[in-house]
Amino acid sequence: MLRYIAFVCTLTCLFAGASSATAAKDWAAAAIQYRAEVETNPEAYGPRFNLARALAFSGQREEAISAYSELLESSPGNSDVLLGRGRVYAWEGRYAEAEADLTAATKQSPTYADTWSALGDMYRWSDRPGAAARVYSRWIDLRPDEPEPYIARGRARRAADKFTEAATDFEAARSRGADSDDIDSYLASLQRRRQNPGAEVPEGYHWSASLSGGITQFAPHRADWRDHGVTLRRYYRRGSLALDYLAANRFELSDDAYALDGYVDLWRGGYANLRYQHSEEAELYPGRAYRMEIFQSIRPGWELSLSHDHMNFGDNNVDLYGLGLGYYTGDWYLRGRTLFIPGGGRLDYSHSVLVRYYFSGTADDYTELRFGLSDNSRSCSLAYQKYFTPRWGLKISGSYSDEDNSYVERGVSVGPSTRW
Repeated sequence: MLRYIAFVCTLTCLFAGASSATAAKDWAAAAIQYRAEVETNPEAYGPRFNLARALAFSGQREEAISAYSELLESSPGNSDVLLGRGRVYAWEGRYAEAEADLTAATKQSPTYADTWSALGDMYRWSDRPGAAARVYSRWIDLRPDEPEPYIARGRARRAADKFTEAATDFEAARSRGADSDDIDSYLASLQRRRQNPGAEVPEGYHWSASLSGGITQFAPHRADWRDHGVTLRRYYRRGSLALDYLAANRFELSDDAYALDGYVDLWRGGYANLRYQHSEEAELYPGRAYRMEIFQSIRPGWELSLSHDHMNFGDNNVDLYGLGLGYYTGDWYLRGRTLFIPGGGRLDYSHSVLVRYYFSGTADDYTELRFGLSDNSRSCSLAYQKYFTPRWGLKISGSYSDEDNSYVERGVSVGPSTRW
């Protein structure tokens, strides 16, 4: 009798210790305590399940998978065990095995909301946002008054470029008690960000216009260069088209040019920038110039681009071929680009790095820093843009460059912008 009482007390103490560690989310400690409990009572389901769960959350995932698999041998079709093992498979990137377990769990317990949540997460992590959104819809059916499933479906729809539907989901989450600041951040993230921030405009606007004026000074001293321009851009559902006017005064010469600059969506994750420019006098600008650059998302956050620029200076043609790699993370955009410039029996290169920070969480307001490097020159520039009202903004930039055995250039430009 005394031995039985001691055994029960031991189990009680072990369970109390494990429960305390679990409540504190000290999963490594919980795993140790649950393992001791399993050794004391190896046939009990509860301690074995809790051990598998603690192993999973403490990062011991292969052992967790083994523990869940052993449980399934004695309890086949158990939706809790299938859910646990499926989640661990998903965390490990073993998506086919995760899908099999989580799908089986939804069939075993079709009204168990956690299984639909986990299955949707697996589809989203494996870059299948359409499937994720459909599964999250089932989660919403089961928990229509909770904000979390709407946020999850909104994120999946955002990944599928369904921005209007995603905004509806985020607003639905707000109305069900989600933190308003979090929802504002999600809504701001729906504003698509192109490599050129001016190519996108918040919903509700169809036109934008901007002016720019700049001056460049030199050391040793020589006559200043002056540049100015006007841009009028029209926004469409799948892109935008701008008319640019450019003018320059350099080397006691004046010239101007007109250009059409367009952005267009091509396919999922892909878009293009097309530009054609013409100068009648061709004193400073090329007589004709065109460019094409194609951007493609290659995985969440990463964007690859290929470009070709052609400039016709009378008897001389210049071609530039570009390879770029960009990365979006939160409110940051990082991009590196290399230009290949063939000519004269050789191949020249130039490299640039861009770091942009969207300090208000939207594409309206940002600061960016650029660095450039070629065989005989170095350059850097700093730009700041801020929309002080929903319709009116201002951009200020400064630049510095120098060439070996040549001039040092320092420039500044200012430009207001508006939209309607």
